[in-house]
Amino acid sequence: MRSKLWFVLFSLCFIVGFASSTLWSLDVGLLFRMGNLNFDAEREQTDLDFDGLSFPWGFSISAEHEIGDNFLISTGLYQDPILRNISSTMVSYRYSFISIGLGPYFGFFNSEDPLIRSGINTSLRLDFPGIIFAEIRAASTIGGLVKKGDYSQEETDLLAGFHVMNAICTVGLISKTFTLKKGNSEIVDSLDKYYFSTDLFQKNVPFRILLTFAYQTISKSFVTATTTDIHSLSSLLLGTELEVELTRFLNLLIIIDSSIYTFGQDDLLGVDPGSEFAGFLFTAQIGVKLKIDQLFEKPEIVE
Repeated sequence: MRSKLWFVLFSLCFIVGFASSTLWSLDVGLLFRMGNLNFDAEREQTDLDFDGLSFPWGFSISAEHEIGDNFLISTGLYQDPILRNISSTMVSYRYSFISIGLGPYFGFFNSEDPLIRSGINTSLRLDFPGIIFAEIRAASTIGGLVKKGDYSQEETDLLAGFHVMNAICTVGLISKTFTLKKGNSEIVDSLDKYYFSTDLFQKNVPFRILLTFAYQTISKSFVTATTTDIHSLSSLLLGTELEVELTRFLNLLIIIDSSIYTFGQDDLLGVDPGSEFAGFLFTAQIGVKLKIDQLFEKPEIVE
């Protein structure tokens, strides 16, 4: 709970500082997340069940600002169920069909010592507008796991896609790993997600729908010098994302990932996940996207 309070304070400073430095010409997004398709951060090695009755929550704030035609700055503070608290910033330069991004990447308030873990964030994107695209993004903290409380965070996104009439189709892989040193042992949280998504849209329609089909595995490993215990859940997921334009400066976001079928693996082999919660496992997010420049711009009057 204390880390969440610190996260709130950091978020307020983030909003004020970034907004004032960009003269209000930016888009800001806020998302609140809750779900029961995640392992609890305090899960013990002896917990060999998964009842789906825990609903960890978190929220994220992000901002994006275009500078001219070639530069884009994107930044945010995120509470991720795997990676914990992270701050990520990317400055991207676009030339022709190539975009290259670089920026700092931080973990913060994930343990009492160190309070902040620094790292690097990189990306490379190839984009032929209206035809095909591909992107790779990698981010990680820097530093070894030497003493109690040390941790590392790593994430990789690979994707490629193509455009068809009124839709964008994408295939991709998301991989995340969080490793925490506790005395003579290490606790490793990880996620691997393979997905296919279709982004449906139509000109002059004030909403868009993104449908996703995915296979996902989340794991929590307890590693010592002599033993490794792994708790794993694999799921077939159906994801739905709805973005609705409420006004010219405000969009509503609703994102739901529902489990079609979830089963235990490794030390949870044979476990019936979520049986005490009617088997319904999900992750839901709701939020808004605010276009700051549109908020203060007077609408055009058509005569």
